[in-house]
Amino acid sequence: MFTASENRERWITIAAIFLGLVVVLGATRFQLYFRTPMLEQGDIAVNALQVHQAKHLGEIYGNYSRFEFNHPGPAFFYVYAGSEWLLYDWLHLVPSPTNAHLVGSMALQSLFFALAIGVLCSHLPWRGLAPFALLAAAIHFGALREPWVSIWPPHVLLMPFLCLLIACVSVASGRLTDWPLAVLAGGFLFHGHVAQPLFVGLLGGLALLLSLWSLRSQIGRWTDGVRVHRRHLLLCAVLLFVFLLPLAVDVFTRGARSNLSTILGRFAGNSEEHISLLRSLLYFLSFGTETREQNELFAVIGPETRAFLADHAWRIAAWIVVLVTPPIIAWRGRSFLAPAERRFLLTAGAFLATSLVGCLLWGKAQAGGMHHFNGYFYYAIYYFGLLSALALAARGLARFPRLPWILLAIPAAVVGLRAFASGPINETESGLGVQRAVAAALAADPDPRPKLLVFEHRHWHNVATVALELQRRGVGFYVAPWWSFMFQPRHDMTRLGPAPEDNASIWWIAPPRTEGVPLTNEVSIHHQPGVIRPGDEISLKADANGFRYIISGVTPGNIDHAATNLPRVVVRFAPERTDQDVNVVFDVSSDLAPAPHAAEIYCNGVRIGEAVAAARAKVTVRIPQEIWNRQRVATLELKFPHAHPHRNKFRPDYEWWTAWNLWSIRFEAVDPAAGGSAGRTN
Repeated sequence: MFTASENRERWITIAAIFLGLVVVLGATRFQLYFRTPMLEQGDIAVNALQVHQAKHLGEIYGNYSRFEFNHPGPAFFYVYAGSEWLLYDWLHLVPSPTNAHLVGSMALQSLFFALAIGVLCSHLPWRGLAPFALLAAAIHFGALREPWVSIWPPHVLLMPFLCLLIACVSVASGRLTDWPLAVLAGGFLFHGHVAQPLFVGLLGGLALLLSLWSLRSQIGRWTDGVRVHRRHLLLCAVLLFVFLLPLAVDVFTRGARSNLSTILGRFAGNSEEHISLLRSLLYFLSFGTETREQNELFAVIGPETRAFLADHAWRIAAWIVVLVTPPIIAWRGRSFLAPAERRFLLTAGAFLATSLVGCLLWGKAQAGGMHHFNGYFYYAIYYFGLLSALALAARGLARFPRLPWILLAIPAAVVGLRAFASGPINETESGLGVQRAVAAALAADPDPRPKLLVFEHRHWHNVATVALELQRRGVGFYVAPWWSFMFQPRHDMTRLGPAPEDNASIWWIAPPRTEGVPLTNEVSIHHQPGVIRPGDEISLKADANGFRYIISGVTPGNIDHAATNLPRVVVRFAPERTDQDVNVVFDVSSDLAPAPHAAEIYCNGVRIGEAVAAARAKVTVRIPQEIWNRQRVATLELKFPHAHPHRNKFRPDYEWWTAWNLWSIRFEAVDPAAGGSAGRTN
């Protein structure tokens, strides 16, 4: 029976570990957390856009996936939003919202770790266990460096997963008062990644079955059990309501276009990978080594895989021994283990085996490569198994209760300080250069309208930082519909109306030329269209100049051409004056070739002809001299009256329009003696 004094001692242990971690980690990374202002970049910047929405209680989605959906929920974002409000807005303890998010994540991870170790030590009250656990954590997680101090979504699953495992073992061992803790950790995991419902279901389902069996043996009638544990059950119900609310809002407001529908469609249609059970097992075992090259090693089973296994056989074998020995010893340890201790360790072995089953299933279900980050939470499973072995070691030292603290507490602190200490942050890492560039671009472009951000696929990480800085400055921004899975539908440019370019200031974020505000070594912010002279060409090949002129209507360019994805394509440029008509030559094919597809061509609002594409060819339309020279900034528009929308079963929220595949647009001065007509194929 778990007494009040034992419960109080458990919470003292939890508080001590939590406060100790926060102080140690805060001290080792003091400069990063409390002195160096930062601006998020890449994935973290995209997530910060959602944190901003969570700060206004308006976020219902988790972080984006590269498979073009959002993970189930925003629990982590609300923690970061609360940290920003408390530490940055109210107390002014940190120099930027980013720093607040880092501190909030560190505190959350420390809390889950402290809860896990506190629960473990309450079941196995051997004084040596806590220092053993702390030293092992400093070595095991310190070698990774990311736990506790990273806010990248794959990393933040680690400590909640550890907490879920230990809380479920506790519940299954008969301590039903820990159900709220299991639900709390499971809720964060459920929100954090689409793989986690599998693990939460397996571990939570096993804990439920074993706890119900325990409840029946303890009390006899279910009604008596509900009465005894009504407060804990009520707390579980409240937590479940809170964690499921965003999902319910999404389903009831968007129906077939909901994020949940997108997730289910993506998993149902996953035919990209056929991962064998062996590959999945090897993927799991590789996390017991130092490698991070899982995708290269296990894409196929071949010579590289065998060489890797030969090089790391001793390490993998050692981990196997560590994971399987404690349940065996617990099974045969009736003489030196109390019944409750033995039951806990055997139950831990059952949950370790269940976790392994989940890992094998998840390994087989992965799509797009067996990357290291897909299984980052596996490190928690290894540490969980290690804790059982350390518990038995602590039991052996029970007659020397102070020795582990003397021998291990100080080394744990030293290892932790060295592992998690951070060096100085340079300007590129801090993102402050981008912050200044956005300020300079806004000064150069006083247009009060929102910014329409135009960019090629490979520059999205730079654009995310720009978008975040605009949002924090209160400046609206929009992107092409294709990017709504990353930047969220509220920033879809089609919300600006049928001609978005007329209701926004255009910012082309493209490789630098002579003009523009330098953003990074790769790109500049251009708010004026590029110059076009007769003889120039706009290429839609990847890494070319297309997205210095394109505004909307084509894919973001990562192959040798672009495909239309809206019923109109808009190009804007600064035309150099000419005394001749100009031919616009489209290197193009119909998306349904050889079936033809027609486009109406407009320049500066005037219809100049029609171009018909079939098999790939060059199609020419003439722009009269007076129309070419009419405006300082010219707009070339292609309308596809026969384009039809399509939906992908992987993204029911996104609609694209197929018409043309476009390689380039070339501008050629017309010889006055030459003829030419709209829509003529050369």
